[in-house]
Amino acid sequence: MADASLESGELDRWTREIRAAAAMMPQEGAKIVKRGAQNIKDGWQRRMRARERHGHIPHLPKSIGYDVRTTKYETTAIIGPDKKTSQGPLAHLLEFGSVNNPPHNDGGAALRAEAPNFYREISKAEGGFL
Repeated sequence: MADASLESGELDRWTREIRAAAAMMPQEGAKIVKRGAQNIKDGWQRRMRARERHGHIPHLPKSIGYDVRTTKYETTAIIGPDKKTSQGPLAHLLEFGSVNNPPHNDGGAALRAEAPNFYREISKAEGGFL
């Protein structure tokens, strides 16, 4: 059998660190998710504006938004076009393409650009446990 000795002081220290991280994570996690959602939204809009030089859908970037929801156990963000805006219902055609148009994947590119920042901030907030 493997020797699994652990000093009592070390176990107590780990317990305190884990409890502190768990107590801090809901509030800090919500801030990180909101910041990430804002960065993805901004990146998505920037990419759309840079590509839309012809002005066919000038109001589409304004349709991109996000909602953040926090529960006792998690924080989630939903990022994308608001279909209630004037050109929001057209966003899926540009994002995913159609029979006549190739996909632009502006939202996907914004998500991929933000992912390293998001994971770095979560890792810092939780103290390296993940």
